[in-house]
Amino acid sequence: DHGDWQMFVIEKSPFVIEKTDRTIFQSGDVVFLRAHTGRYVDVEETWVRARWDDQSHAMRMQGLVIVKHSPGAIMAGDT
Repeated sequence: DHGDWQMFVIEKSPFVIEKTDRTIFQSGDVVFLRAHTGRYVDVEETWVRARWDDQSHAMRMQGLVIVKHSPGAIMAGDT
């Protein structure tokens, strides 16, 4: 166990205009993972790294879409 070194912060895309609560995640939301270093995770070929601390650069590179196969908001423990 490496404590905070294993933690990611999930952030919604600031480029999506929505009227819902930005702290509630729904299936189809575009999110970005921020590592303990403050840098955003990106994937290039087989490399997974946290390289970009510039949010606008990271947003162009590596948005992830959350998918849930049942209705409702995404909650802790969902798979």
